[in-house]
Amino acid sequence: MTIKKNIVLPNADVRSEIFLMLYENENDTIKSRINFRQNLFSFLIDGRKEIYNTQNPSFLSGNEFALITAPNCLMTEKRSSPGEHYKSILLFFSNKILDEFKLKHQDLIQKNSSNSPQDILIFSYDNYGLLFRSSLDLLLKNKHASGSELLKTKFNEIMLYLLQSEPEKISALLNNRYHEHELVFKATIENNLYSQLDVEELAFLCNMSLSTFKRYFHLYYNTSPRKYFIHRKLEIADYLLKKGERPKDVFQKAGYKTLSNFIKAYKAHFGETPGRRKKV
Repeated sequence: MTIKKNIVLPNADVRSEIFLMLYENENDTIKSRINFRQNLFSFLIDGRKEIYNTQNPSFLSGNEFALITAPNCLMTEKRSSPGEHYKSILLFFSNKILDEFKLKHQDLIQKNSSNSPQDILIFSYDNYGLLFRSSLDLLLKNKHASGSELLKTKFNEIMLYLLQSEPEKISALLNNRYHEHELVFKATIENNLYSQLDVEELAFLCNMSLSTFKRYFHLYYNTSPRKYFIHRKLEIADYLLKKGERPKDVFQKAGYKTLSNFIKAYKAHFGETPGRRKKV
């Protein structure tokens, strides 16, 4: 069974600056709305994950883990097989803990990192990463050993390891934690243009009500979301058709769910069917 959820993590009962939990799901989920009250590491154990936020969609396999600082994400979680559970270990931590790490390790942070700031960073498991995940699993099994001071030590351990093994990624995160509103808004739109997300889902990713999202959209783009999306999708479709691709191979790349809807929209915009479009 595939379901959609609205989830807040960690829940309101958790008041600690750092928190560790095992997350399991016996069902596949599709584009669940996740509101993160803290930053987190997601150490995937079993299953696959798709994440949509202000960046390009991210895809995690069982060989990867993620560092997430985005407050809102749409997530699809799939089990590796029908008889298994989707499973991951989540290590939540506050902005305060992240800032304390930055202050403590200023000498290791690259001041002029060329990487753009990212709200979701994906890392492949190496031997160290697998051992670190196992150490968290041991802490979960021994509740008396999972106090906040020990968890802070574990957080600093993994962050220090990543700062040394992936200096560009972590330095960009620590140096650029705040972005201009317009840049973030437009990045959300452009990076998810062909992801088949509806306007309400995009508004959620921007942490806005639908009406507020539409007002900002008109302010930044001087048109409505519907008109803008149609124009951009058909632009890429027209480009691909002129390059020789067939309509049946183009419609999904342009963000349309069916070939018939694509043909109808294309004809209304260009005055002819995609099959009659001249190649260049």
